[in-house]
Amino acid sequence: MKVLLVGINSKFIHSNLAVRYLKSYTSDLEYSCDIMEFSINDLKEKILNKIINYKPDIVGFSTYIWNTEYVSEISRLIKLINKDIKIFGGGPEVSFNGKDVLSNTSMDYVIEGEGEETYREFIKCALKYNSTKDKVELVKSIKDIKGLHSKIDGEIFYGGQRNVMDINNIKFPYGYEDNLENKIVYYEASRGCPFGCKYCLSSVDRKVRTLDLNRVKKELQFFG
Repeated sequence: MKVLLVGINSKFIHSNLAVRYLKSYTSDLEYSCDIMEFSINDLKEKILNKIINYKPDIVGFSTYIWNTEYVSEISRLIKLINKDIKIFGGGPEVSFNGKDVLSNTSMDYVIEGEGEETYREFIKCALKYNSTKDKVELVKSIKDIKGLHSKIDGEIFYGGQRNVMDINNIKFPYGYEDNLENKIVYYEASRGCPFGCKYCLSSVDRKVRTLDLNRVKKELQFFG
């Protein structure tokens, strides 16, 4: 099974941390997972061609305020070319209205909130289906995954809210194979926000969690 995780950044110099977290958190599973990064200044045709030429079974998009319309259009074009490619979205711009997103786009799934554990369960279910070809079991398993909105045969399911994870369970998302030259590199030492600013999505998650300090010191040496 081939999965392609796509980040469409606001500028060329930016990098996408979310897709790297998903890949690293499932690195022990037996499937093919690659990352492609673009910017909103890239032509849609260029992005579409690269995605289609990869011949993925599943495509995942990291969505933010600057790329939601871009992702929606590319998803529609992917389905026009190959309706069998499954598409999911994750990130702040789809996390709080998953049902509406699935109703109004070509996406098949939406991962809400923190994506690592939901994505891992999703991939494990997809791998099981890929080997058994048992669609009934796939539907039964996937629709009950917490944190996942699913559109199956036109019907939308929601597995329910997932509890926040222990941030120390995340995997370090970078490797020496990453080409980050001339890029802004993001590193996360905490999640959640203690404040409640009405204009900010971060205020929704008040459960502040921090990485172990010794781990942070060790991981930061990677960028030295």
